[in-house]
Amino acid sequence: MIELAGRQAGRITVPAKYQVAYDEVVRRITTSVYAPGEKLPPIRELATELKVGQSTLKSALVLLQRDGWTRGQQGDGVYVADPLPTDS
Repeated sequence: MIELAGRQAGRITVPAKYQVAYDEVVRRITTSVYAPGEKLPPIRELATELKVGQSTLKSALVLLQRDGWTRGQQGDGVYVADPLPTDS
């Protein structure tokens, strides 16, 4: 059985899609795909790259900003934080 979106139904755990998107953006930041201070791709483009919906990506971006990985500029997009959080 499978765990979906945080609900346990058996042995295998499948993380929520927003968590997968979050983890992938953090991976891209920590492997220098996205550099500190760099603007992330537009939401539509990034959602397509990550194979998630735009609302799912927006949920991940809220958490990324909360955790210090990104910062938003109203009307100007989302940027990688500079400096990056020290505790990943």
